[in-house]
Amino acid sequence: MANELAQTDGEGDDLILTPMEEAFARHYGDCESPHYGHATASAAAAGYASPENAQWKLRRRPGVIKRLEDFQDAARAAEGRVLSDLEHVRLLALKDGSAAGLAVAARCSELAGKHLAMWADRAIFAVDREAAKEWDEKTAAEAHRLARLLIEQDGDRILGLPVPGESAALGALPDVEGKSKLNSGQKENE
Repeated sequence: MANELAQTDGEGDDLILTPMEEAFARHYGDCESPHYGHATASAAAAGYASPENAQWKLRRRPGVIKRLEDFQDAARAAEGRVLSDLEHVRLLALKDGSAAGLAVAARCSELAGKHLAMWADRAIFAVDREAAKEWDEKTAAEAHRLARLLIEQDGDRILGLPVPGESAALGALPDVEGKSKLNSGQKENE
């Protein structure tokens, strides 16, 4: 295992996999593998001494990439066969015309629809407008109460008023009641 990753001379043999590389690709790319989609676990299962580093390098090798694409193509072909079989069964069930045949046809259509994500779970929410209004009023009252509490604790800093030892901000800032407080040094224009 001293040389776990195959060395290439650049003559096109970079698509040829070592037995360990093939094992990694099979573990990682075969959907029936318990390590499917888990690169580090796949590298460990293939026998690499340092699976973290090996998986990073392996997933960038042209031969491994090609082998993983082969697994994806096989999965797509199997998916196509299953959908084709579903459609065939559906058509036979419709020809039968019996209640059981129609149930089978409906189930085949349902499965095909699930594959296409046509039957996403949806929830319908009814809104009680009075309850929502009451909730909004309670929420606003609670927010106002919390703001008053914060102002009592550290009001000058929250309102942006000058704090001793800090630079003063210019302009009037509204307090919680909507009245205007003036920064030190400003005169009221009333």
